[in-house]
Amino acid sequence: MAYAKRLLATTDQNISEIAYEVGIPSPQNLSKYFQQEYQLSPTEYRTEAIRQARANSKATNASPENLSSTQQSSIAILPFVSHTAETHFSDGMAEEILYSLSQLDNLNVAGRASSFYFKNSQEDIVLIGRKLRVAHVLTGTIRISDQKVRVIVTLYTTSDGYQVWTEKYDRELEDIFQMQEDIARKIVQKLSITLLQKENESLIVKPKTKSIRAYDLYLKGRLQFELRSDLDLSMYFFEEATKLDPSFVHAYFGMAYAMLYKCIFAGCRPMDALDKIQTSYEQAVKLQPTAAEGYIINAWLKFYFDYDFDAAIGAFDQAIHYDPMAMDAYRIKAYFYAFHGDYDRAIPLAEKAYSLDPLGYNAWFSLADIYRRAAQYDKAIDLFLPLIPKFPDNALLNEILALSYYHKGDLLKARLTFSNQQALPLRVSIWTVGRYIFHYYHGDKNLLPLLLDHLEKLQSEKWIQPTILALINFHLGHEAQAIQYLAQAYEERDFGLKHIISEPHWDLFRSHPTVVEVLHQVS
Repeated sequence: MAYAKRLLATTDQNISEIAYEVGIPSPQNLSKYFQQEYQLSPTEYRTEAIRQARANSKATNASPENLSSTQQSSIAILPFVSHTAETHFSDGMAEEILYSLSQLDNLNVAGRASSFYFKNSQEDIVLIGRKLRVAHVLTGTIRISDQKVRVIVTLYTTSDGYQVWTEKYDRELEDIFQMQEDIARKIVQKLSITLLQKENESLIVKPKTKSIRAYDLYLKGRLQFELRSDLDLSMYFFEEATKLDPSFVHAYFGMAYAMLYKCIFAGCRPMDALDKIQTSYEQAVKLQPTAAEGYIINAWLKFYFDYDFDAAIGAFDQAIHYDPMAMDAYRIKAYFYAFHGDYDRAIPLAEKAYSLDPLGYNAWFSLADIYRRAAQYDKAIDLFLPLIPKFPDNALLNEILALSYYHKGDLLKARLTFSNQQALPLRVSIWTVGRYIFHYYHGDKNLLPLLLDHLEKLQSEKWIQPTILALINFHLGHEAQAIQYLAQAYEERDFGLKHIISEPHWDLFRSHPTVVEVLHQVS
């Protein structure tokens, strides 16, 4: 019932949807069990939760000592609604305003991913404010036609959902950066924030590029990168942007990130990608040496290619020094500690990343996954369950939730949660292979050998992670083949080697002499 209680308080799902999500057969049964547990019906509890949230918000705004809950000088910039065919430009405008405001010491700005969680949402402003723990929300619409742009922005208070200010801006498209700065300054004025000189300068929206066409390509690249649907297309857009503007630092960072993520999701052999990652990274840091993104990419390179853990951690420390709000620095640093089995350091870092962006997919997923690796399965499951309805097309989430049930020992829930996909996959990750391992020990023993045969045949067409092939061979008892694949993994800098310490699939084989030797080499 605790999960149902949270959904009632923090979402606008109806009782039937909540009953389905928590695994109760009917809304009538949910109401019955809820009444027994809390002496209130679900509807009564939701009504009281909204009333209390509004009361708390008003009290918080009036009480300086309570600012940690919902801060008076706090705001979320929601993604703007586009009235043209493409949404990447509207997202980019909201992001630029968010970034410039986030440079102010006395204004708390909700993280981008958390704010963009509400893209296309019809949720009440009061509920959004409660979820993001902010006192104000900015919404906007954008329309582009014939090189002209119209933007309408509205600022709300979240204690009551009332409008504080609304304004329409009509400009030439080439003046869009000045428009973003004007909006940011008006927000500061409406929130009665006093600016220091350095903060006054930071509100100046410095164009990422002087080329509107390059900026458009960059935003398209960002959109593809975030969707993870086509990282090659993402890299293409970033590269085309740098051709139009060779000084476009963020496009170079984009190329490096996209190539790294392609390696992470087993889309390419890491050593084949190394030159392109390094070239893009070096060009970016030459243009902007103190950018947090540069230090984060450097940490990836040190960790995965040089196997230099201390240098990677040092790079993250530098990233955080230059940008204390760099969520990814905390998140990825947490993973690196988890990959070494140091959960005492990993979990607080993952929780810090989550606190900076509590509704963002990456921070949310990473905290749940690190709890899972640390065998804190109840905490992991509690985070994965509400994430799945928000991203229904993300098959990985169901697989990894099922793994959490499996390693917790709840075989029935694991079996019910694993996908029932019949076709053999074209690509398998450390997470998706778990379904086949589960069935090998608790179901159809033929699936795992079929998967191995399928992947080995695919090797003639594409790169398959050697660590996945080694893992499958170990489970099937093919020790000699597993050892050969581990040697190949080390030679090719397979990122999967870093999962061996923390991924439960490897529990049975972590003490094998060859595995111990490989872990020593990569650690």
